[in-house]
Amino acid sequence: MKVRSIAAGAGTGKTTELTRIIRDSIIKGESRANAIIGTTFTNKAAGELVERVRQELYKTGKIDLAERLAESLLGTVDSVCLRLLTRFAFEAGISPDIQIIAETEAAALQSSAIEDSCSLVEIQKIQRLGEPLCQKEGYDLIWKPQIAVIAEKARENAISPKQLGAMATQSCRELLSYFPTPAPDGAQLDTALAQAIGTAIRKISANNDSTKTTADYVQFLQDCSRALADERLNWSQWVKLTKQVPAKPSLGEAQPVLRAAQRYEEHPQLRANIEEYTTLLFEFAARALTTYQERKVERGLLDFVDLEQRTLELLQLPEVANVISEEFDLLVVDEFQDTNPIQLALFIRLAALVKHGAVWVGDVKQAIYGFRGSDPALMDAVESVTSQKMQTLATTYRARPELVQIFNDLFIPAFVRELGLKEQEIELRPNRVFNPALPVPLEFWDLRSGQINGNGKPKRLTNVQAAHALAEAIAQLLANSVQVEDRDSSQLRPLRLRDIAVLCRTNEGVTAVAEALRARGFPLTFGTSGLLSTPETRLAMACLRRLADPGDTLATAEIIALEAEYTPEQWLEDRLDYLSRHTDDLTGRRWGSEPPLINRTVTALQETHPRLDQLTPAEALDVALGAGNVFATVSKWGPSETQSAQRRANLEALRGLAQQYERSCAASHSPITVAGFVFWCNDLAARGADSKASDERADAIHVEKSWR
Repeated sequence: MKVRSIAAGAGTGKTTELTRIIRDSIIKGESRANAIIGTTFTNKAAGELVERVRQELYKTGKIDLAERLAESLLGTVDSVCLRLLTRFAFEAGISPDIQIIAETEAAALQSSAIEDSCSLVEIQKIQRLGEPLCQKEGYDLIWKPQIAVIAEKARENAISPKQLGAMATQSCRELLSYFPTPAPDGAQLDTALAQAIGTAIRKISANNDSTKTTADYVQFLQDCSRALADERLNWSQWVKLTKQVPAKPSLGEAQPVLRAAQRYEEHPQLRANIEEYTTLLFEFAARALTTYQERKVERGLLDFVDLEQRTLELLQLPEVANVISEEFDLLVVDEFQDTNPIQLALFIRLAALVKHGAVWVGDVKQAIYGFRGSDPALMDAVESVTSQKMQTLATTYRARPELVQIFNDLFIPAFVRELGLKEQEIELRPNRVFNPALPVPLEFWDLRSGQINGNGKPKRLTNVQAAHALAEAIAQLLANSVQVEDRDSSQLRPLRLRDIAVLCRTNEGVTAVAEALRARGFPLTFGTSGLLSTPETRLAMACLRRLADPGDTLATAEIIALEAEYTPEQWLEDRLDYLSRHTDDLTGRRWGSEPPLINRTVTALQETHPRLDQLTPAEALDVALGAGNVFATVSKWGPSETQSAQRRANLEALRGLAQQYERSCAASHSPITVAGFVFWCNDLAARGADSKASDERADAIHVEKSWR
């Protein structure tokens, strides 16, 4: 097996190098133009690669070869697997009409499989165990997403449900090996801590320490004392007791509490909680995996992991392997650092089958993100199968020289130490030349509240304060007439709004930053979830619900409220007056379509309702949008043309969801209904999978959650 590997970071000419490799292989006659297997991270990247190679072949007069390139297998890993499985469906023992379940639908099916795999008693048990271990995100316990992660990792690594029980034991053993030997009696540790807390409270109360820090500490001790007496002190509070201290005058009285709390790692109950909670997680994950697989089989569905597993199994068949060996000459793998264990096995098998081996291109530095089961260790495994030393593309054509220097200074020591790489495998060289007219390439903004705590230390910013401080910094940046280098012309020009992107760690952070920037009048575009909570999509969905059900009085109220032709006081008063006068309509279903308040949208939806049975959900949504004149209404909301454009883009994204829902139902052989679409959207919103539209062409600040 001949495998050549290339280390290539972002901006180092990776696509150019891949284009050259494929072009040269075809022109030299090593590979036929229709005999190349190539995988990329996205279909867009695959299309770009094919187009570049085709253009190179055109330039050399190889028009016939350029046209035959379309016959090769070039695309994402999943699309290549799908084409192989479709072609060899008989050998794989599956229908050639392969139905792929989309990731959003797969997540929903996995979620229901988890819920249906646990009884109510078991759910109560795992929640009871998760409480003291503080397995929460906000106010929500996270056992369900934890099970989903275990199940996902098991599938990515081809681990069967039966193997998970032993892995739970191993996981607990490895974690608890870092703990000290457990104390013989946990009750003694509880008693010692309770006594230390009680003594500290009495002594501090008697020493006249009136500082706020000490008052807060005493309150914390009192809360812990009550929780300990009620047997509900969680382990996070135990740990906090080892760190929380009063002001300096009372530090001595707190020492016994610190010493007693520091023995939490010896507590046998902590070990028991961890072992039992972990065992249940793995047990539920095993059941959920089995249920999820059964439901896919019942519906005749495959997901992306199934595609890869089935293709790997297919390639083990001698009759299929012989065909691959005869028909394909070269394997090219882009973004190899995002390879998971199943894909690695798949690439190794394909590399052994194609005539002239493989070229794998990736960046081990990016493998630390762990996307879809990737791991830096998998990049290390490349060396065991490659036939020659890894080549490194070390010249970056994207970054300024100053940024390249910063990168080298920061990351060479870290990656040498943590990943065991050699310095020459990490170091980058800039292709761009230093331009003194450009501003500094990197700034650190120190955002402060300007307030001081009682202990004399700066008061931490709230999320809202941080967002407004960031907005102020951006305003100053724009006011300073900063110059940037235009990507297309390479000429200097003033900084524009579209040049600025704000990455936030959470959706809440995105909301806070957006509100702060809007308060200053900056137009924005987004790349985050929350599409279905925007006013424009709420209006659209209210129109759809009212079209589907004239008795949906909440939808009627939402339409009237969002259109804002009446004040809330006016339409609420009219609603109450209508109910008091129309005793024949106790639910008020005709409200909004009869005097004195006649709403044009409600009336139009009422008149269109009889056509509903003839419409698909996507068609019904379009009818609702038209009857409600929704695009024109939301465009009037403004407050700027950029934001109006964003609202219209969000409505188009909603229309796309309706089509996606219909495709999903068709693939899973499920009924396609308007009510089903509404519930499907609610599930998307609950999982944060309802992405807002993002217009990259708009001259607006881009605000997004950093998925990395």
